[in-house]
Amino acid sequence: MVALALALSAALAADVEVRDITGRPVEIGGHAQVLVYWTMRDPSALARVAELEARGAEVILVSLDAAPEHAMLQPFLRARGIDGIVVADPAGQLRGQFAPAPGDTVAMLGNAADGPVIAAR
Repeated sequence: MVALALALSAALAADVEVRDITGRPVEIGGHAQVLVYWTMRDPSALARVAELEARGAEVILVSLDAAPEHAMLQPFLRARGIDGIVVADPAGQLRGQFAPAPGDTVAMLGNAADGPVIAAR
């Protein structure tokens, strides 16, 4: 189990705009979101997506799969009953910016009175 960590990050001060796998713009950071990092070879991080969405969280699924596999991401998720925003990050740039510790699979982004906060699990 990945340890719970809490860290302040200046990275959230400015939003990052990326494109999802369908080409639509997605704004990350600056407001409450949950980023779930996963791969098709190890989809275990996806187990909590339904629970997070039921709690009203804006969940962004960040695939760390290589580019040739991107066409298979949506069918892979649909087969598991998951339909959401999917962003491809094979180089791990988002994970490097929005996860406070290596190996974290979930990053909860938000703003507190003292500044931006990332909590990871």
